[in-house]
Amino acid sequence: MKIKISNKKRFVLAIVLFIGTICPIKAQIPTLPVQFDWQTCMEQQMSLRLLDINDGFFAINTDFLHDGAYIYGYQQLLKYNLQGELEWKKDLGDGYGSFLIKDNNSRDYYLVPDRTGDKKVIMKFNQYDELVWTKNLTLDDNYTGNGVIAITATENGFATISDDTAKNFNLYQYNSDGELLNTHHIIDFNRGNPNIISTSDNGFLITTSIDFSNGPVILKMNANKEIEWSVPLKEINQTPVSGTYFLIEVEGGFLMSLISTKPCIAKINHQGVVDWTYSDDNVRLFRALETNNGNIVCFGEVNPSNFPIYILTLNASGKPLSQSFIDNNDGKFLYISGVVPVKDKDNTYVISAEYAGAGGDITTFCNSIENEFYNYHDDFWLAQITLKKGDDSDGIDEYNTLQATVYPNPAADYMLIECAEYENATFVVYDLVGRVLYRQLLNGEKSYINTSGFKNGMYVYQIQSNDKKNIGKMVITH
Repeated sequence: MKIKISNKKRFVLAIVLFIGTICPIKAQIPTLPVQFDWQTCMEQQMSLRLLDINDGFFAINTDFLHDGAYIYGYQQLLKYNLQGELEWKKDLGDGYGSFLIKDNNSRDYYLVPDRTGDKKVIMKFNQYDELVWTKNLTLDDNYTGNGVIAITATENGFATISDDTAKNFNLYQYNSDGELLNTHHIIDFNRGNPNIISTSDNGFLITTSIDFSNGPVILKMNANKEIEWSVPLKEINQTPVSGTYFLIEVEGGFLMSLISTKPCIAKINHQGVVDWTYSDDNVRLFRALETNNGNIVCFGEVNPSNFPIYILTLNASGKPLSQSFIDNNDGKFLYISGVVPVKDKDNTYVISAEYAGAGGDITTFCNSIENEFYNYHDDFWLAQITLKKGDDSDGIDEYNTLQATVYPNPAADYMLIECAEYENATFVVYDLVGRVLYRQLLNGEKSYINTSGFKNGMYVYQIQSNDKKNIGKMVITH
């Protein structure tokens, strides 16, 4: 069902919707259904950042425009309350790639409105959303670098990785008043996009490319900016790695998701030794959080052919505990831009993502620019979800809000589907890695499905009519 937006480009979902399993990645992992507490959408916007505050959430959106010569972005800072209602928005002007982080010692927050353009400034706002100060981050009048490439909050302010006029990567440390405290050289010449977090010992964990042949490394710096250890990322999963999607500090070390032909999650202890890795060729994981009980909840995508959002929970030893899926039947989720936990609620999270609406495709859009002015085709999606408990032993939760009967099951050459609400109903079959193998509109209260072309094995089917679904297992034995 296409999401309809009011003139104010917002709505709150009035009903609680439960979505079960769409396409389990590994059948031995139990699947938890997802409850939507609320969701909202803004058309033709791309989400960039998400930040939780005491009374709601901040998000940064970019509306991409085309003026006949090039595509550029126009950014806004949006404030949502705890119910997902848009309270206000601030225009940030032209730009792309903003940063938004919280101060570690107050309810203030720092905003870099445009990390790639000519502004190269950072702004500080207090808890009442009032501007406290604006500081210039450029090094000199002749500076031609890329501005802020990575940023993290520190014990007494913030730190950035920026390149100087000679394109060298440096670490710049500032106090909470935006005054530069010190500069530390990291590498010569700009090679790739680094990532940085401050650590509990007042040091830093950084990923960056040392050279093109060896690829990026992860290095640990202490409070004196001395390198304690470094580990080539390609040695972690024995494949070329171009960087990391996320870095977080967890109990006993650090967790990261590697950008690679074989994506994986790795846990490195405080001595730089890899404790464990977890990989699945069918998923990419962009964000992660550590829960109060020491588990890790990761958020990403599965199988680029249909792009459902994938949620994976691991224990502290890297063993998968559960998985969940969020499927948008009208479009494709393209990127998860942020995830924050909801305070005082277990297994509840707010997610921001970018998705292509029905018929929306970035490649198609970019190849079809003919008029003088075009808006970007993708949409911004924000939702609060709760992972519900499930105990299905084979990892496929059967989910039923649409009355339908599928038989025989197991089947050989055909199946029959009996469904009274067959009008506009679709029958879809997935394999166990989420690929769509078969799709058919039901043509009556009893519909015939030819299964002679399926290989022997287990599959997942979904019957959907409007906002009702029937999801279950089907087995083919010829």
